Order: sequence, then C-alpha cells, then structure tokens
Amino acid sequence: MSETQDIKKEESFNTSTPLLSTLPSLVLNGIFFKDDQAYALINNQVFKENDAINGARIIAIHPDSVDLVFEGRNFTLRIE
Repeated sequence: MSETQDIKKEESFNTSTPLLSTLPSLVLNGIFFKDDQAYALINNQVFKENDAINGARIIAIHPDSVDLVFEGRNFTLRIE
C-alpha cells in the first residue's frame, strides 16, 4: 500500500496507522450552489458542509471536489 490511495477519489492517509473501519463507499455525483450555500450530491443524496454520511463528515465543498474526514483522516472526493 502506498502513502496515498486512489479509490476513484484522491485520499491522503498515513499508512503507519491503519483505519479502524473500512472507508465508506462514496460516489460524488455532483456539486451545486444556491445563494451562498454549497451542496454535494453524494450517493444520490444531497449534503452540505458539516453533514455526515456513512461515518464520514463533510468539511468543505469546492466547485469540483468535496473534502471529508473519516476516523480523523482527511480525504477528497472528485467529480469524474
């Protein structure tokens, strides 16, 4: 396993500390903005910053990606 994994999304994990659970299966279907609020369509459900999905918390939504934290580790979902 390399220091960064690529599971249809870019992730940055330190492999010296294994994850306690399996990274949840998350697919970024789209991102949209309404007024000053950003929304992410993940697994065909709508989420905003600070929402949780399958044990991961959304920490930032960008025009082409979403940053999440899972078990204390950050990873990024990207639109493909």
